[in-house]
Amino acid sequence: MLHEPAAGSLAPGLLDHVAEGLVTGGIAGFGRALYGPAWDASCTTVSLATVAAEFAMFGAFEPGPVGELAARVTLTVGENSPPSRHRAVRALCDHLGTRLRVLPGTGHAAHLENGSALVEAVRKECDSAHSDA
Repeated sequence: MLHEPAAGSLAPGLLDHVAEGLVTGGIAGFGRALYGPAWDASCTTVSLATVAAEFAMFGAFEPGPVGELAARVTLTVGENSPPSRHRAVRALCDHLGTRLRVLPGTGHAAHLENGSALVEAVRKECDSAHSDA
């Protein structure tokens, strides 16, 4: 299960506002742009250089086929995430052949906004995997 993963060229411009947040507001601007109001600078101890390097790596990611594993992969999107994130996850699911699950009461920061919805989704995926075995 992957929550709103990188979609590369399947979602052009998806992270433009995050890049702008990094340039104009450093780590705090990056975090607010990426995760919204549930995030604040106390959520991390990494340096600006680390965030910039990891964001560049994330931005360069291009999804490729996962073959037979696609049937065992679920991508999630937060119910409250913007339409651009919903489109990106749907495009990625279509491209990879994976399942899609919408997490209620969450946005991109599912772990901060509604951790219990994330836990429940993981639990359901585990139950499903065990019943398929």
